[in-house]
Amino acid sequence: MSPIGSAEPKKLIVITGAAGSGIGTAVRSLKDFGFNGIDNLPFELFAPTVGLLETKQHFGDIGLAIGVHLCNYNQILEFKRQISEQRKRFDVALLCLFASKDVLMQRFNTTRRRHPLARLRPLSMKVLDEEEFLLGELVSVSDHNIDTTYLSPGELACKLETLVLGSSPRGALMVSITSFGFKYGLCTPLESLYDVRFLKNPFFAMGLREKSGLDSEVEDFIASDKNSVELLDRICDLNSWLLPKYHSEGKSYFRIGVGCTGGRHRSVYIAKSIKDRLVKELTSNISIEVYHRDIRN
Repeated sequence: MSPIGSAEPKKLIVITGAAGSGIGTAVRSLKDFGFNGIDNLPFELFAPTVGLLETKQHFGDIGLAIGVHLCNYNQILEFKRQISEQRKRFDVALLCLFASKDVLMQRFNTTRRRHPLARLRPLSMKVLDEEEFLLGELVSVSDHNIDTTYLSPGELACKLETLVLGSSPRGALMVSITSFGFKYGLCTPLESLYDVRFLKNPFFAMGLREKSGLDSEVEDFIASDKNSVELLDRICDLNSWLLPKYHSEGKSYFRIGVGCTGGRHRSVYIAKSIKDRLVKELTSNISIEVYHRDIRN
């Protein structure tokens, strides 16, 4: 039966497991893949939420991913029954995440968050032993048991992509390059920022003030500055090496800012030139767009 009348049932990915094992990270990764994602959903709201989203047709482009934390034996028994019911209506994949107790202890000590089973008592190995015993009930009914002890967030995303989407290629890394003028405020948020105010300024060249970095005369003026040639070489060499590594790590977007004084000449030319070079040098899985925030000021 299709949940929203499509030819095939939508995917319902349910993620549970040990607290601190990466349930929230997994849900966020699946959201990047096109799923509608809900993390830390109280157990009591699991079935009502699935039913509501089915009715409202809010299963996302691919399906729905829900992270559920289970706190006692009765919840786990009822959860197993609910999963069995959902399998009759949806393409369900139940993922159970776990990690070594030493690593879980370290993660909670680092974040200083309270473990859901600890309540008013200090977190101890006894608490983690109790959780391990409870989750043992889910191992036999889960579709995938994932050990996150040694997985980075990017590696977990790659593993989820393989398990949930099969051999589908990873979505493209979306790169945006924005030119701007510092006099109008810093462009944020950014992963990388290049200040090109050290280049010769066409603003003071006869006949170029009213033109922009997209005009050939301005392009020729800036390109004649040997510093602009070296700058482009260095920026493009760095990003040709760097961007594929961010993509492999599971990053979905990367924002580059290029700033000059007014955002009309130098930053526009450099931003456009970076895109033109990177499009030629990076052939797959990276999409690049350029924006000129202050070109009309």
